[in-house]
Amino acid sequence: MFFRKSESKYIFILVSAAFFWGTTFVVVQESIKTLPVFFFSASRFIVALLIVFPFAIGKWQELKKNFIPGLIVGFWLFSAYAFQTYGLKFTSASNSAFITGLNFVFTPLVGILLFKLKVKRRTFYGIILALAGFFLLSFNLEMKFNTGDILTLLCALSVAFQILFLDRFLKKGSSEFSMIFYQIFWVALFSSVFSFFTETPSFTALKEPYIIFSVLFTGIFCSAYGFYAQTVGQKHIPPARVALIFIAEPFFGSILDYIINGIPALIRVFGGILIILGLVVGETAPKTEKEIS
Repeated sequence: MFFRKSESKYIFILVSAAFFWGTTFVVVQESIKTLPVFFFSASRFIVALLIVFPFAIGKWQELKKNFIPGLIVGFWLFSAYAFQTYGLKFTSASNSAFITGLNFVFTPLVGILLFKLKVKRRTFYGIILALAGFFLLSFNLEMKFNTGDILTLLCALSVAFQILFLDRFLKKGSSEFSMIFYQIFWVALFSSVFSFFTETPSFTALKEPYIIFSVLFTGIFCSAYGFYAQTVGQKHIPPARVALIFIAEPFFGSILDYIINGIPALIRVFGGILIILGLVVGETAPKTEKEIS
């Protein structure tokens, strides 16, 4: 097998999260043409919160104990979504997908510099291969940096901090459920507050069929399931490898884009192959391999 048997199911769970996240760029971009940015974010995460809230019954002590760790991870997740969603108002869905994907580079770099993270050498080689594929896959994207691209770059950096802090708190004993609950709770709360003070909520637009679909789809699959999958998977997979696995997010987004808009250029196909190769290389590192720190 390519992957270590004990970890294979968690890798699959993380890839499934990346799949759903990869489908959201076009969905979100179309939605925020109708809904204000924070109002849309609040709507989808309130849906997710309604799904996870029943599981919180009887776990109040567990949630109380992990309040501060949950707030920190939730803050970085909210920052990521705020930067990404606002960025989509000024840049294309394709640019957003690829710039967001740069978190797989930021995560090990920030981890090594600030968190004393140790990275397997083959994981590092996998990142290099995936980075090459990443740029080939983004070939022909508009290379002019605009406001939206800068905001999305801040999103990628925020995702790196979210992954690293989640890893730290899980290792220190924070429960998986509390991290799932608080990430969703804080994004829903912060988005609602920002929407109330900075936007004019459009409740009538929530009746439109496409908006109903986008809020439910992103709320159920991309928020509730997505962060359940990330938290459960990250309990068993180191953060640098998690970030490498999440490079599949723009890859899946590109596949969807190609299905909708046509056959990709050969160079993009080669880029996709390099990304898959990078994932395989990074995920077949033997446990005894030396680390980079």
